[in-house]
Amino acid sequence: MDKEDIKKLSKLHVTNILDLALIVPNKYEDNTIYNHLTHQEQAFEAQILNVAQSPKRVVIKAHLLNVDMMVDLVYF
Repeated sequence: MDKEDIKKLSKLHVTNILDLALIVPNKYEDNTIYNHLTHQEQAFEAQILNVAQSPKRVVIKAHLLNVDMMVDLVYF
């Protein structure tokens, strides 16, 4: 390791290889693509069909491929 790597690792309080191996994430995002709707945050495979912009919002029409559903995504 060079000095720059050691400096970056010291910010994570890593002083040896074992410290580096024991760094575990405190959370993660489940990006599993399900073929049904769930009652939690969910990822979708989508095909964008149309994008309409106005000064105050953007409306995107999309087809959610994994659940075969049409949706309008509105961004303000």
